[in-house]
Amino acid sequence: MLFKLAGILDTQEMAHETGVIKIQFWRFDNSFFEIGANFFKNTIWYFINAIIFKSSFFPFYKLKVFLLKIFGSKIGKNVLIKPCVNIKYPWKLEIKNNVWIGEMFG
Repeated sequence: MLFKLAGILDTQEMAHETGVIKIQFWRFDNSFFEIGANFFKNTIWYFINAIIFKSSFFPFYKLKVFLLKIFGSKIGKNVLIKPCVNIKYPWKLEIKNNVWIGEMFG
């Protein structure tokens, strides 16, 4: 059965006959989430991410790994960050060994 989703599930208001699940966004609460960095650090990262990581014209992989480590990422060996990758909160990022992030195949 296919369900139409439109926000946060309200199991009390499911319409089983039609296959529609009512969702109420006003019930969503993400107040528990903490960015994990101050405004200054977050702003600096925003510009570095936009200029270096999201750009397709910046192929220097080792510099990207270095910058991620400066901003608190835990990164293993042989990590490759390809162009056009968006990393929102690097201080919450952990990458193990032998990882390649980016570029779609298919």
